Amino acid sequence: MSRSKQALLLLMLGCGAVITLGMSATASAARVILDIPYESPGGKDSFLDVYLPDEGVPSEAATVLFIHGGGWTAGDKANQDVFHTTTADAGYPVVACNYTLATEDAPSFPQVIYDVKAVVRWIREAGGEYDLPPTIVAVGTSAGAHLAMMLGTTAGVEGFEPLAPPPGGYAIDGVVSFFGLSDLVFQARIENDAEAVELLLGVTSRSVAREMLEDASPINHVSTDDAPTALYHGRQDNVVPYEHSVRMDAALSAAGVFSKLSLVSNAGHTLDDFGGQTGASRKVTDLIPTLLAGEEPAAPPAPSGPSASTDGNASPCGAGLCGAGLLTFLPLTLLALCGLKLRARQIERTPRISRRRV
Repeated sequence: MSRSKQALLLLMLGCGAVITLGMSATASAARVILDIPYESPGGKDSFLDVYLPDEGVPSEAATVLFIHGGGWTAGDKANQDVFHTTTADAGYPVVACNYTLATEDAPSFPQVIYDVKAVVRWIREAGGEYDLPPTIVAVGTSAGAHLAMMLGTTAGVEGFEPLAPPPGGYAIDGVVSFFGLSDLVFQARIENDAEAVELLLGVTSRSVAREMLEDASPINHVSTDDAPTALYHGRQDNVVPYEHSVRMDAALSAAGVFSKLSLVSNAGHTLDDFGGQTGASRKVTDLIPTLLAGEEPAAPPAPSGPSASTDGNASPCGAGLCGAGLLTFLPLTLLALCGLKLRARQIERTPRISRRRV
């Protein structure tokens, strides 16, 4: 691949890798340990960085495993250092990893899956030295989100786990995807960034590669025991269409797995449209308790007893539902219900996709 093409892929799929803020630009007090090697036979650039809260890791925290984007051909673990330090400052330690990148001469699938699995193994086997919790939430952007979703859907798939499982196994506890690819068959069919997918897999014929495209697609591995997942996607994303997240949400929901889909109307293929690295970090840290619980927080109980009127009388008119108030309330309620029904019709649902065993 020419340098210009590599630069273009990085620009389109790096998702925050192009414009980043260095650690010197932050007021973070996070402790950082750089370039720790991890074992992944056959892998290249098998190093990771650890970001620790300065005041120690809270007992209830999870380890955030951040996987960078870059079209599987570019990017680096340091590209989102503001995300990492902000997350650590919020009390969640971060492990940011490099992994084997694809080139014209050397595809990276399935080695890249071995690599991110090996990082999970490292966290659970060696992470105690850094007080890293064995509870893991994988976060990624674009191609990195694809890898995070693969972690969330392929625990126990023997062909992706060449190393013996660590204590607690390879199953992770949550996934947050920012504009990730869930279905490479769909991506190939619409001919978006076909070159990046072909470099990942090392093939050029989509017809011959269909089985490999399926094996490399998180949506084809969905099963009932997958990790709770949150999916962020921009409706204006012209690199990875938002249908990837809609389809993944439908497949997870059909399997009974907790999934939270957030489509942003004016967002494209960049973290800048999701609050930048700082805003993305806050989204993740706010979501982690929900992902670990596997359900949305319970709604506060409805107020009981007398309405909030000064005389304490339990009158229905105390809530403003008499006379003109009732005439205003009912039409608005009907409009809201109709709006919800119309919105539900706009979301495409796909049937459950069974797990492929390699």
